[in-house]
Amino acid sequence: MNKPLMARLDRLLANMGYGSRRDVQALIAAKRVTLDGQTLRDGALKIAVTADLTGRMFVRGTPLDPPAPLTLVMHKPLGAVCSHREEGRSLYELLPTRWRAAIPSCRASAASTPRPAAY
Repeated sequence: MNKPLMARLDRLLANMGYGSRRDVQALIAAKRVTLDGQTLRDGALKIAVTADLTGRMFVRGTPLDPPAPLTLVMHKPLGAVCSHREEGRSLYELLPTRWRAAIPSCRASAASTPRPAAY
């Protein structure tokens, strides 16, 4: 029998899009996260990531809602930046809130424009 994957509670929920680790810590402190009917109080708690976790864990009173794996492809509008840190209009502003913590796979400057595909 294989041992289930274990993950820190705060990291697990942050990776599922419930906010940054700090946001998730605030949810835990506010007693908004439960597992098997018990309120969880420690973000460092190791949780077994099993297939039935979505039916056993609740966040803000609703069942855990893990996002499906996602690859997002989009054309960067002229003037937008692909960064959370740079000044100016960010690509992340175009995304639903839950996806805004995503890490980009490429980086482009605000002045760059899309190039036609080479065949």
